[in-house]
Amino acid sequence: MAETPPSAADIAREKNEGRRVEDDFNARVAAIAGVPPARIEKLLPDDRRITVRSERFIEAIEARIRPLSEEEKGEIRRADRQRRDALGNLRRPSR
Repeated sequence: MAETPPSAADIAREKNEGRRVEDDFNARVAAIAGVPPARIEKLLPDDRRITVRSERFIEAIEARIRPLSEEEKGEIRRADRQRRDALGNLRRPSR
């Protein structure tokens, strides 16, 4: 049986959910760094092609905000893995 292409509503829902996943990740990184989410969002360009954002965020936070402990870096990396998993799940066709 052939899969039906996603509807416009499905595409919009996926886009909105993807945005929510990204916003949640930014909020988690902000909480770890102890700064407002708006400041974290300005650290990286809005480039969805950045697959692994954790290392870029860690570098930017340490350069522009403050040094991070190894535990904080680990938390950011875990949050990024969860973000990538959630985004990957959005793109899998439902059965």
